[in-house]
Amino acid sequence: MRVKDLELRSTIIFVDRDAVTSGREITKHDFIQEIKSIKPHFSYEEIKEAMVELESHGYIDRRK
Repeated sequence: MRVKDLELRSTIIFVDRDAVTSGREITKHDFIQEIKSIKPHFSYEEIKEAMVELESHGYIDRRK
């Protein structure tokens, strides 16, 4: 993976852990928007694809 890919995935995992720890219920759309606000240089689609990948490997919680 490129550094850019790792940057996005580490941010997604960090935000996921923060949401779980703080007990926040967050939809998939709102989760992606939160990542986008932190990392605006990534597109919505790039974030969504990385999120789906991380969910499939069990690294983050699945969201509705």
